[in-house]
Amino acid sequence: MPIIKIEKLIAGGQGLARHDGCVYFVWDVLPGEEVEVEVLKKKKSYVEAVVTKVITPSPERIEPLEAHYLNCSPWQILSWPEELKWKKEIAIESFSKIAKVDLPADLQLVSDEQNQYNYRNKIEYNFIHRRGQLHLALFFRQTNDLRLLDECCLAEDELNITAKTILTWLNSRPDHKSFQKMIVRRDSSGRLIAGLYAKNKIADFTSCALIDEQLVGVSLFQLSHNEKWVLECQLGENFLTETINDIELRYGIESFFQVNVPIFKSVVDDIAPFLDSNDNVLDFYSGVGSISLPLSKKFKSARLIESNQEAARFAEQNIELNKIKNCQAEMKRSEDAIDLIESESVLILDPPRAGLEKLLTSEILEKQPKRLIYLSCDMATQARDLNALKEKYRIVFSRLYNFFPRTPHVESLIVLDKK
Repeated sequence: MPIIKIEKLIAGGQGLARHDGCVYFVWDVLPGEEVEVEVLKKKKSYVEAVVTKVITPSPERIEPLEAHYLNCSPWQILSWPEELKWKKEIAIESFSKIAKVDLPADLQLVSDEQNQYNYRNKIEYNFIHRRGQLHLALFFRQTNDLRLLDECCLAEDELNITAKTILTWLNSRPDHKSFQKMIVRRDSSGRLIAGLYAKNKIADFTSCALIDEQLVGVSLFQLSHNEKWVLECQLGENFLTETINDIELRYGIESFFQVNVPIFKSVVDDIAPFLDSNDNVLDFYSGVGSISLPLSKKFKSARLIESNQEAARFAEQNIELNKIKNCQAEMKRSEDAIDLIESESVLILDPPRAGLEKLLTSEILEKQPKRLIYLSCDMATQARDLNALKEKYRIVFSRLYNFFPRTPHVESLIVLDKK
């Protein structure tokens, strides 16, 4: 097994090293450490590896809370100040290398030191079947290898308690082998909903003893002939509610909604100054309306564009529930709504990790709307998009948000004005 020295941390969360003319990306290491590693994958230009022995530990290395931390939060080994430092450094480097744009050296990272753990309001557990019982499991990073665990310390305590209760109930059923995973979500009022995913037909699911004042709803999804999860049965409530700026936002088990609501509220507050009472807003990838609806008093009108059927349905409900008159929701793919873009539009963009579709980027460059408010969960794709957009746009605001403490992930907000 090779012995190498780690140079720095990179965007994926691994440590980077160079050894015998080869680049190594290594899990479970920190900068400056000399380590022994086991090779996981070997490519022409790089090697992926995991540490087997830390020979010279970093002074910033701390003891992780969980044995399975590499599955969910590989930066549990990193001190809090170093986590913040590396998230900012990686962001600055990503934008410099990919977009050829310099972010400010004093770039702010919004974080909450008091909530490094137990902050997630949603958790997804897979199941392993062993010794006649289902057990909770997570995938090892970037693999299809499931690893058994008891609970995850990133999730709110109530989620773990409920997950174990559901697991016990499933194991009491004769068809428990059919279940592949579950999702549990909780809102700020303490209400929970759960989704159960079964690969085979579940014959008896007309009632669920688990439903009570806390766990208010359970959804059963089954695998269709084309390998897609389809809602088969809904028991109890099918939504939770969060309140942002006095706006009630309903969302479902599969709707996109931020897992760290307190930090997300900071994002909404930071976007507010960049909206004007005369603005006509196009909210692409709007989800249930979690950005534009709490800000509806700040602009003239908004059209919410969302391709997910469940999320688009909740966006319509949220508009009606809050009696918002200047917003409307449409179930469309973003590339099918580009004809709505005008030169005086303000675009709110919150895409998935893949970033903006090329067709949308091209239309933005063609129509040149006056302002883009771009929130991203993947700085690499955001920097890629910025590299194209910078021809016509300049950054007027940039900030990072530590939505996912103890992981390498960070969200980035940039506001772009037409040059």
